[in-house]
Amino acid sequence: MWKEGMIKVIVDNNVCWVFFEAKVFVEPSKYGICGGRISKLTLKVADITICYYDRAWVIAPTCDLAKEVLKELLYLCDGRSTDAEISYE
Repeated sequence: MWKEGMIKVIVDNNVCWVFFEAKVFVEPSKYGICGGRISKLTLKVADITICYYDRAWVIAPTCDLAKEVLKELLYLCDGRSTDAEISYE
């Protein structure tokens, strides 16, 4: 199933909106991020791609903002702890 939307993140007392689009499987998959349910993911800020996953990392998170949003999406879609380690290989 495809999901998309905007995630609000506060960085240095500034509000940032990050667009996301994700393909989420019902069950975890070897194609998912860290073996999870998200098999495709795009994160953008102001039309700049800050993270792109398509069964493998095409563009690993380029900044702390991207890493923060990725952790939030892994929590929302996979139920993973926001403290979980993420492999970018």
